[in-house]
Amino acid sequence: MTKLGRLIILATLASLPLGIAETVQVQAFQNDVQSALSESSSIGYVCRVGPHYGDGPASRGDFGFVWVYFRSESHCGGTNMGSGYLHSTGATHSQSHPDYLYSESGLMAMAEMLHAAAIGGEPVRFWRCSDEKTSCIRYVQFRGTTDDVDVL
Repeated sequence: MTKLGRLIILATLASLPLGIAETVQVQAFQNDVQSALSESSSIGYVCRVGPHYGDGPASRGDFGFVWVYFRSESHCGGTNMGSGYLHSTGATHSQSHPDYLYSESGLMAMAEMLHAAAIGGEPVRFWRCSDEKTSCIRYVQFRGTTDDVDVL
């Protein structure tokens, strides 16, 4: 979303009664976090992590999935970079990819590392599964030191 678009939304929200403004703001946030990953590979920051171990649709995998929302700055700052899913073994969802499925322990480990990156404001590099599957996350690479950011 552009700065002008955000200004228009904020101006609109300011002119609405409180209850309606909150509804519009929540809907704008939902649209933001449900957008596809805009780049095939990018460096960004984890804003939100949603692990769903076995409580989502079966098409997302035998062991569930992890949903991740990325922003351009740490601690949910900057601009939207999209969101995507890490799928587990057995996934058949249209946005999953058979070559990039995680075991139960792998999925849980990724969720923990993504959560730590979000809390620590650490940059990560992420890759989409393919250009056709824009909400499927293939890999996430975590950095070791501040100097590693440029080589991620």
